[in-house]
This record gives sequence, structure tokens and C-alpha cells, in this order.
Amino acid sequence: MTRAAVSLAHLDFAGSFAAHPLLLPVLVLVFAGMHRDTKMMRFFSKKMLDALLIGGAAVFFGIYLLRLDFSAIP
Repeated sequence: MTRAAVSLAHLDFAGSFAAHPLLLPVLVLVFAGMHRDTKMMRFFSKKMLDALLIGGAAVFFGIYLLRLDFSAIP
């Protein structure tokens, strides 16, 4: 994921996606998790935000296992 973040920092979106396709959703989930108690997230209920974070973590883990199974990790 670090290679994907470095590629994204260099604005190489194709290289970032090739290195790790879930980098952008993970960054969004990390941002949401860090700002869960701010006014910016007030339109989400606590349960809905928790479900979003847990669901995102489950999708991330599932994609990681699929990439391991198909040897798709560069």
C-alpha cells in the first residue's frame, strides 16, 4: 500500500491502482474514522458510520485475500 501511496503522491493514478486498487477507499475510510466525532460527520449516525467502517474493513480484507490467492500482489 505504501507503493500505491507514493505513486498517488506523484499523481501516477494508473501505477497507484496497479499497486493497490483499494488505496482511495481506504484513505476515505481512515478520514471518516478519524473525524467521526466532528460536526462534519453529523449527518451520519454513529451506528451507520460504524457499519460503514466495518464494512469497508471487511471488503479490504476480502480483496486482500483474493489478491493473495491469484498472486496479484506486485
